[in-house]
Amino acid sequence: MRILHNTPDLLVIEHNPIKWMVIFGAIVAVFVIGGIGALIDGNVVGWLFLGMMALLSWVVFPLLRLIRVRLRRPDGVAELRITSLLGHKDEAYPLAQLAGAEAEVRYGKSNSQPESQMVLVFRHTEPATRIRLDAFQPDPEDVLHVTETVNGWLKSALPRHHASPNRSEERPA
Repeated sequence: MRILHNTPDLLVIEHNPIKWMVIFGAIVAVFVIGGIGALIDGNVVGWLFLGMMALLSWVVFPLLRLIRVRLRRPDGVAELRITSLLGHKDEAYPLAQLAGAEAEVRYGKSNSQPESQMVLVFRHTEPATRIRLDAFQPDPEDVLHVTETVNGWLKSALPRHHASPNRSEERPA
């Protein structure tokens, strides 16, 4: 998770799990090549390899998605775009209703390992609407940094007496 653009009028956040895409892509490629090689040699185990890779790809690759959040102050819009191999989904929310961002830690069901996620909190409903940005394996430090940056960016639009004097500086990417 990283900050692509940070100006008073526009804040763009992106989570692009390119490292995981390359790792899973390489694994799939090796097994597909092995499966095709086995089929060429007349071994029916090649079908098993290809079937396993199709199943793995069907399960894993939709989890690997690009998440981009654009907060546009002039238009008063908070945009969320999620892109995966299956397509993309766009959502827009009123920026004035964005109360802030929170870092949320959940624990995995199978291994109980902590997973950090960023949550956008909108106050236009009771209880507040919480939109989890389900990123695949984000760095917990990046989640905290981006959360602080979003909250600082939102506070910078408030009148001077509301802004916090202890704003942290942006960490280099």
